[in-house]
Amino acid sequence: MTTRSRWYRKVLVAATLVAAWLTATAFAAGAITWTIGADGVTGDTAIAGTGFQAVDLVNGLDAPQEFDVFHLHDGVSMADFQKGYDAVSQTFSGAVVAAFTKDTADVIGGGVVAPSGTQRVYVDLKPGNYVVNAQEAGSDTPTPHLLIVTVSDGPSATAPAADLELHLADFEFDFPDTLPAGPQLWHVQNTGAQTHHAVLFKLLPGKTQDDLMAWLAAGDAGGPPPAEDGGSVAVVSADQSYYASMDLTPGTYVAVCFMPDATTDQPHAMKGMVQTFTVL
Repeated sequence: MTTRSRWYRKVLVAATLVAAWLTATAFAAGAITWTIGADGVTGDTAIAGTGFQAVDLVNGLDAPQEFDVFHLHDGVSMADFQKGYDAVSQTFSGAVVAAFTKDTADVIGGGVVAPSGTQRVYVDLKPGNYVVNAQEAGSDTPTPHLLIVTVSDGPSATAPAADLELHLADFEFDFPDTLPAGPQLWHVQNTGAQTHHAVLFKLLPGKTQDDLMAWLAAGDAGGPPPAEDGGSVAVVSADQSYYASMDLTPGTYVAVCFMPDATTDQPHAMKGMVQTFTVL
C-alpha cells in the first residue's frame, strides 16, 4: 500500500535498497511462492494450510517491488475489494485507510523486494480469500498487479522463533536501544488501533534524528538526504502480525511511520511514531 504523501514518495525515490543480500539467500523448499514478473503476480493460489506459513516473495523485475498481502473479510467480493483498494490508492487519507481495513480487508504483511531478489516472510493464514498485490516501490503512478488466493483448512504451521518481538502501537515503536547486525527474523505485531508500518533510515556519519526529520519536512527543498535507506517493515493492520527476514548492517537507524492518522491525516511520525536505535 504505497502512500501518496509527499514524505513517503520522497523516501522511496531517495532510497537505495539494502536488502540485496536476500537475492542470493538460499531458502528451504516447501514455502508458498508469489512472484512478480512480466505477466503480473503468479504463484500458489489454492493453499490448504493455516497458521504462520512460510512465503517467498520473489521479484523477477528490474525495479524494487512492494508486496502486500490482504485477507478479505467474510462476504467481501473481489469487486468490493477493488473498489476499496482504488479509493485508498487515489486518496490516501487516514479515514479512507481506516474504512478500508474496517469494512474490506486486513493487511497481514508483505515486503519491499530488491530487483531479482527474494524475501522470506511468514504470514498468518486462516481459511478465506486473499489478494496478493505487487507494484513498483517508489512510483508516483504504480500499477497494481493482483493475485487472488484461497486458503482452506489444512495443517497448521507453528510460528517460527523470532530474534526480535517488535510492536507497532498508537503511536510508538518498541525497538531495543541496540540490535546485533546480521540476518534476523522479526515478529512484527500491530498492537494499535490504526494501520502502521516502519521505514528504516540508516543515518550518515554525524547526522541525527532531528536532521532526518527536518529533511523530510522540507520536501523538495531539503537538499541531500542525511540518511540512506535501511529497509522497511511492511504495512500491517490493527491486531495483525507477521514475521520478516531482516539483515541490518552496523550503524544508527531511525524508524519512521508515515501512515496517515485516521482523524487528522497527519503522518504518524508527527504524532511521535519515530525511534532511533543502534545496530552493532
